[in-house]
Amino acid sequence: MRHLAFIIASWLIIVLITGGQEGKTRWLNAQGNNQQVELTVFDVTLAPLPDKPDQIEVIVSTAWRNLEQPHVMDDIEWKTTGMGSLAGFGRSRRPTGREAVQHTAYLVPRIGDHVYLVYGVGGIARLEDDEEISLPRHNDEVEWICRFEIDKSKTDALQLVFLDFDNGHIHIPLTSKVPSRQGAAPAAEAANEYIRARLYSCCRTGQYTEIELGLISTYSGNMVELSILEVVRVLTEDGSPASIEKIAPKLWEEESMRILPEWEERGSLRFGRMVKCGKGRLEIALPGLEPLLLALPPDKTKPSPQSE
Repeated sequence: MRHLAFIIASWLIIVLITGGQEGKTRWLNAQGNNQQVELTVFDVTLAPLPDKPDQIEVIVSTAWRNLEQPHVMDDIEWKTTGMGSLAGFGRSRRPTGREAVQHTAYLVPRIGDHVYLVYGVGGIARLEDDEEISLPRHNDEVEWICRFEIDKSKTDALQLVFLDFDNGHIHIPLTSKVPSRQGAAPAAEAANEYIRARLYSCCRTGQYTEIELGLISTYSGNMVELSILEVVRVLTEDGSPASIEKIAPKLWEEESMRILPEWEERGSLRFGRMVKCGKGRLEIALPGLEPLLLALPPDKTKPSPQSE
């Protein structure tokens, strides 16, 4: 009953946002935790986006609770915090009751930097939210609604990911099917101290040559930010460079795209006719490092030549 009002309120908000069209709601009440915070997911709603018929909004109702136990100050803590020094005239007394109890606050300074939705095969959606979550005392709790936009056709496997590099990450599956952390059997793979790149396929699509690429951070378990359009290109068979002409998802067009640890993100890169599958190499050139080079695989969508 404690969260009933919140659940009803969140449902009313969802109905208003979708113009009265009820989305598909999954009631979960799933929990995960690290050393300092407990994260609860009450429910997940898939709401249509009238202006984006190919996209869907994933609305996740959550609660965050500070788990860190308070403790009573001992004599050393009392003195080193300044509470045990002389205050005006006379001798200061050691605090008792609530004044003697110390709480450890838990803070998520910008929730959009820490909460992600992993979906489908290599899909990662960011939370566009600059607000903070602050839990000053033990058992303090905050309720939060997280909103993501993803491809409508990729809702069969969803997982909420909260990244806390000091106290431990939290992963909460939102569907019975869980997204894979990395793809299987890439055609080519290369890594350095910052990223691991995995090339899965190359094929001819109309006037473009399309390459499927997966990226994951290897930088001491931390995130890496880079510009795909600036650091990725193809070196053709004669060594001529070819730049990306189209890219998906749209997030990969950003000047500073974030690569996560543990979870591989996939994208589709399209090049012009001068790029041919089975010939040339994909180059990823991060500043100050030797370029990663991945040989382009042959186009497996074309029928193999028949022997006479």
